[in-house]
Amino acid sequence: MGAYKKLIFLFTLMFVNISALFAEPLEVIVYLTRSASDIQNKTYSFDFIPSPDTHKDLDLNIVQSGSFGQMSSTFIRGTDNDHTLFTLNGMSIKDHSTPNGVDDISQHSMLGVNSIEIIKGPMSTVYGPNAVGAVVNMSSYATEGNRLNFSLGSNGYNKQTVKVADYIGSNLIDFSANRISTNGISVYKNGSEIDGFDTSNFSFKSSSRRGEWLINSSINSTTNNSDLDNSGSDALDYTSEWKFNNQYIDAQRKKTKISYNHVTHERTYDKSGIIDTYDSESHNLLATKVFDLDQDDLTIGLEHMQLSANFDTNIGGYVSSVDKSRENSSAFATFNHLLSEDNLITIGLRHDLLSGFEDATTYRVGTYIDGIRMSYSTAFKEPTTYEMYGLNNFGFSGNPDLKAESSNTIEIGYATDLFDISFYKTNITNLIKLNNAYTTYINDPGSSIRKGADLKFSYSMGNLQLNNNASYVIAMDSSRDELLRRPKWQNTLNLNYKLSSVSELTGKWSYYGDHLDINSVTFATERQPSVSTVDIGYSFIFDNYSYFAKLNNIMDLNYERPHGYNQLGRNFEIGLQYSF
Repeated sequence: MGAYKKLIFLFTLMFVNISALFAEPLEVIVYLTRSASDIQNKTYSFDFIPSPDTHKDLDLNIVQSGSFGQMSSTFIRGTDNDHTLFTLNGMSIKDHSTPNGVDDISQHSMLGVNSIEIIKGPMSTVYGPNAVGAVVNMSSYATEGNRLNFSLGSNGYNKQTVKVADYIGSNLIDFSANRISTNGISVYKNGSEIDGFDTSNFSFKSSSRRGEWLINSSINSTTNNSDLDNSGSDALDYTSEWKFNNQYIDAQRKKTKISYNHVTHERTYDKSGIIDTYDSESHNLLATKVFDLDQDDLTIGLEHMQLSANFDTNIGGYVSSVDKSRENSSAFATFNHLLSEDNLITIGLRHDLLSGFEDATTYRVGTYIDGIRMSYSTAFKEPTTYEMYGLNNFGFSGNPDLKAESSNTIEIGYATDLFDISFYKTNITNLIKLNNAYTTYINDPGSSIRKGADLKFSYSMGNLQLNNNASYVIAMDSSRDELLRRPKWQNTLNLNYKLSSVSELTGKWSYYGDHLDINSVTFATERQPSVSTVDIGYSFIFDNYSYFAKLNNIMDLNYERPHGYNQLGRNFEIGLQYSF
């Protein structure tokens, strides 16, 4: 608690006592960059997704081991699946109980999420550990509007959602809840038993004003129940339950913001009565302030996080456990210097005081000049508690002397109203990997390279809107061998055609290039073929009712991703929304 007292004292000193020294003419809410100044966004590769329905709307390399309810890994710009940081309102929601630090975006409900912002590239100068490849932020705040949604589809899929919002005095209260269930398909490609999934979610949000302070809060809860299979065979009595709870509150006064976030993950796996449990909890306190300096601005921030991770495994005769806690205190600053009306240079610096291993300092320099952006940035990923302290009954013992992984990235991009292209190269050192005997983790003495290009294209012609996202990635380990599940080419094309002011046709073509993967039976590394899928949809509005129909994978393509794990064939969903 001593660290918390020190942080609270510093927060008070920095954000209260000296606040009168600077003018604060503007009040804005910006979550992803943790700043009320948005001019630095021009120096980043940035995606914005309004009103997402599922994680599949993100158009990222998300590899899910089956259909609904199965675990997933995210690979952005060729970085590893533990290099993407997922946040809610700019605060980490990481599950610290995962042995290798991988977060599962597919388990998170999009209920109550107003938008998703993605910055591709390192963000450790703002977020500290684990933001090596990207940050994916879910914004959740109270909004007006009431609606009911009902839909059904293939494989017994059904979904019900309700949202009600109203003012109580000057306080906006927003409550939503939904339930989704499906009979599913067999996760194992040759399985005869279907694997179902159901999820229950609720979101309670509020927004109110207390004098000069704007107070925003949200409570989000998700409970997922999934049927599972073995790798390479059916499992008739194998289930999982995943519970996620999040409580968030922030207080904003013009360009001063103080935020608190509490996150718990509780995962339980049951295989024929044998239980594995994984529990994670974190408390996060953050304060930021923007100072206007003529045409320039300076954002300063202080952050403190307490986290704990606990798991015990017994399934399959594999006995392993961890029970550890950590703290992280940090200070960061970002300075934006306006060169002219649209051109700028930004400099960011952050220092993290990490319990258990060496402190870390990261920095970033970025520029935007006449549509051209350039940046150089450093980042790091902390070892997990299992990698440092874990034990199992096969002779494994964690390595408490592990160093944090570190990276440096150079990027150059150019943006117009029609397209946005970027080229990048990331060099990662001290990668954490198992030793040859599989008895502990070590830092790789070599360096790993991830490089490539992203191209976004947007075009409108009459009633037709076209948006295309393409990525080219080369991802190699320190031996310059190609890394798994990272295709060189990936592309998503979205088409929207307005038939009238109340009706619309949509189409989506997704291409996932050939790549290396592990055979789920022989465990040999094999090259997997490319896959192209096509989805179509139709929507129509009549009075307060909105109707929609979707047909996905219209060619009924049979494919696995990763190897051995079934994906949905041709499937449909129809539904309606009533707004009141």
